[in-house]
Amino acid sequence: LSLLAVTALRRHPSLLRASWVGAAAAIAASAKLVGLAVLPLVGVASARIGPSRGRGARIGMLLAAWVTVVAVVDHAWLGSPAALREESGDEILSAVGVRGYGREDAWRTHLAHLGRDVPLALWAAAGAHLWLLGSALRRGVSDAWLPVGVAGIWLVMLSLSSKVGVRYVLPVQVLAAFAAALGVAALAGLPRRRGLRIAGLAVAIALVAGSQAQRVAHYDDGFSTDPRAELLGWAAGHLPAEAVIGVVDSALLARVQAAEGTPGPPPRLVPLGDPWSLAGLRSRGVTHVALGAVEFRRYLADDVRVGPDVEAIYRNRRAFLTQLEQEGSLVFERKGWLVVHPTFRLHAIGPEGAASGGP
Repeated sequence: LSLLAVTALRRHPSLLRASWVGAAAAIAASAKLVGLAVLPLVGVASARIGPSRGRGARIGMLLAAWVTVVAVVDHAWLGSPAALREESGDEILSAVGVRGYGREDAWRTHLAHLGRDVPLALWAAAGAHLWLLGSALRRGVSDAWLPVGVAGIWLVMLSLSSKVGVRYVLPVQVLAAFAAALGVAALAGLPRRRGLRIAGLAVAIALVAGSQAQRVAHYDDGFSTDPRAELLGWAAGHLPAEAVIGVVDSALLARVQAAEGTPGPPPRLVPLGDPWSLAGLRSRGVTHVALGAVEFRRYLADDVRVGPDVEAIYRNRRAFLTQLEQEGSLVFERKGWLVVHPTFRLHAIGPEGAASGGP
């Protein structure tokens, strides 16, 4: 949206279109804090657009529109500084790594995703766009750098963070696809013969579409299955009637249990509680523990850096999971890959909870 607004301003510099740029940048900032990075980018781009006369007024209009939209959209947050500080502080603590993951684990996850889910043909086309941007910049088309600048600033911020999740690199993936489209369009315009241009476009489309054909089936499988429901279904068919499963979020699993149904009597679900303790669970009659694989990654990673406010929690959960791996037995595991459908594991924690079958 910001790119379209800057492009409109470049085609016809005016106060009205400058306000569009400010409003678009404000929407980006209101949607996500990282959207604040858009404001300096569009500001620099807009400052280079149009005649010098009236440029100050256009920039002033841009900033006025930005402030107005932020005030309207985010008035609840702006009117509650304490809540804003609390939420921002929690996010910052998570981002800098005191809530679990270290930067090495974060980058390993993000690079693996970009290498797996972004086809080589798309990266090549995006690279062509970057190569052609040099001449575009010399001609004064500064807004062409906007998507590249947003992706670059986001990557710098992400490199200083230890946030882990595929969703955190989605902005880079989307902007890479956008840059690739611009690159393909620019390359297609290089040949003088119309037939060669059409053939080039067809080859580019075939390369990208062909590389994503298998991914379509993978996405369909991911959204049409639920590891939580499959785990509960397996437990109902294989565990004894007196089995009790300890879970982190019993309400979530209970909703899945009620929605999906099970082939046998549904197992009883209880929360793990705090602190996590195998002895405490056994004393409550719990026979199994169901956890997402993300819990093991979060608390057992070697490069975890923990702040003083959560040090006791991490120490307890790390010890619990280590003991669970040593004393418990893995009786079921359902591989997942999406944030909404993560890998889930079911561990038996005592002889009385031994399963009657395998996965």
